[in-house]
Amino acid sequence: MNDKKIEILLDSFEKLKSKINDQNDDYLRTINDIIEKMYSLDKNIAVNMWEHCLTKYNNYEDDYRYCNNMYFIVLCPFNNYLRNFGIDDTLDLLKDHPIIKKSVFERYYSHSDEFFEQLASSNKLFELDEYLHILENNRKFISNHSYEDGIGQLLKTLTNYMKFEPSSECVELLLSHAKLANEENQATINVNLIDYL
Repeated sequence: MNDKKIEILLDSFEKLKSKINDQNDDYLRTINDIIEKMYSLDKNIAVNMWEHCLTKYNNYEDDYRYCNNMYFIVLCPFNNYLRNFGIDDTLDLLKDHPIIKKSVFERYYSHSDEFFEQLASSNKLFELDEYLHILENNRKFISNHSYEDGIGQLLKTLTNYMKFEPSSECVELLLSHAKLANEENQATINVNLIDYL
């Protein structure tokens, strides 16, 4: 039965993959659904589909397509992968697939709060530091984020409702990155983290 499902998904993807840069949310949502459903059937095929989408996706920063396409083609498949396969497998994916890493963290202003929360909660400090640095160097993330202070907003969101007790090393790392936030966000982040020192 899985072979039949894979065949249907592959056929559906073939029919829609030319629509990757269209404004039609239904096409984009369906492409995302195809990738998500394929994760449970054949992870490698799903990743190949996603990479194809990322190579064909144009950067329409000046109009409505930018946010919708980025959400359905960049961020949703990433978050779905993280939920399906966990943080360790996701880190391997990013290491083995540079186009995914570049698309999620360097080309656009998208980011996954869930990814950073899992890095912090599992005390993967080297990786947490690495990916925060990537975002800090991503000028689109900082300047085109819906807030003026992208890194500050990310850290504020991460520290506002912590569902885990961070290690003291994790707190120090987050505080060091918070120094790049604007003063208002930095103050909130510092207060959020003070009880963990």
